[in-house]
Amino acid sequence: RRTEPVGGVYTLDLETERTYVLASLRLAQELFGYPGRASALVVRLAPGADAAAVRKAVAEAAGDGFRVRTRDELRASFYRIMTYEKWGIFFIALLVLIIASFSVVGALAMLIVEKRDDISTLRALGADTGLVRAVFRTEGFLICGLGAVAGMTLGVAATLAQQYFGLIEIPAETFLTKSYPVEFRPTDLAVVAASFAAVAALLSNITVRSMIKTDRL
Repeated sequence: RRTEPVGGVYTLDLETERTYVLASLRLAQELFGYPGRASALVVRLAPGADAAAVRKAVAEAAGDGFRVRTRDELRASFYRIMTYEKWGIFFIALLVLIIASFSVVGALAMLIVEKRDDISTLRALGADTGLVRAVFRTEGFLICGLGAVAGMTLGVAATLAQQYFGLIEIPAETFLTKSYPVEFRPTDLAVVAASFAAVAALLSNITVRSMIKTDRL
């Protein structure tokens, strides 16, 4: 039987608190019967280092007798939940975008009705239905494009501000971070832009084709 004094109590996430106890290397070696040895080694990488490349190099140097894992692999369940949350928010935002886009449909329909005389003039000059539709379809793209540029600019600015300054904090003391974790990724921005472009193209095309069906408005 052996008694060791408690030096302090730490508070992290519940899984860590139930799994780990911080102790000196000497004490851990004595308790587990590994004198002069260690069961694991944590490597801190330099900023900007490629974790996957370092993992591969360390695994090749250590051999098959050691298992090398990155932080993402060690906390796979946590990052999996964060990924599900990200895509859940994306689909909810996409649904809100589709609903909000009906205001663009209304604006484009009113524009077509307002420009009936101009459409008649274009037809008198020889414009066919395809050309007239293309004109108003382009107008719909311009309306949606201006909103998309403004929205993505504000979104990127807010994301970068949260990423570097942590403006929105998590109201709890049991997480590994105090502020809500975000990371700006150009690929995610490209997915959002492509989704918005698809919704804008679909709604503009449906609106124009339904309002301008034949040689008459």
